Amino acid sequence: KSKYNPFSGCSCVKLGKYELDFIIQLHSGKRITIEVKGVKNHNLEDNHVPMISVLKIAKMQRSVNENRLNASYLIFAYKDGIKFQRLINLKGSFSWSGREPRKGSTNDREIILRLDRTTFDKIPFSTLKNA
Repeated sequence: KSKYNPFSGCSCVKLGKYELDFIIQLHSGKRITIEVKGVKNHNLEDNHVPMISVLKIAKMQRSVNENRLNASYLIFAYKDGIKFQRLINLKGSFSWSGREPRKGSTNDREIILRLDRTTFDKIPFSTLKNA
C-alpha cells in the first residue's frame, strides 16, 4: 500500500449534481465529505490562486454542522499532483467574481473565496507508487 492512500478499501459515494463531490467512510467509521476542483492548466508549484464558490463552502459547512459528518476537505487536482486542506483550516479573502455568464446558468457570477495557497498540503503524483 502507498503511504498516501488512506482511502484504499474505504467506501466512497459520488453525490449528485450541484452537491459536494463525495462522501467517504473511513476504516475508523468516520465519514467525511470531499469537494474536488480540477486545475487543468497548472502545476502544483505554479502561482495559481485556488478559488471556490462561497455556496460550496456553505455546503461543506452544512455537511459537518447539520449532517454531523466528521470533516470536510477541499482538493485541487493539478496536472502533476493535488493540494488539499480541511474546511476548518481554509484561509482567504472574498470577492464578487466568476466567469462570463452562460445562457441558462444561475451561478456564473457569485461571491468567490480566493484561498491562501500556502495553507494547503501537497502530494505530487511522482511520489505515489505506480505514478
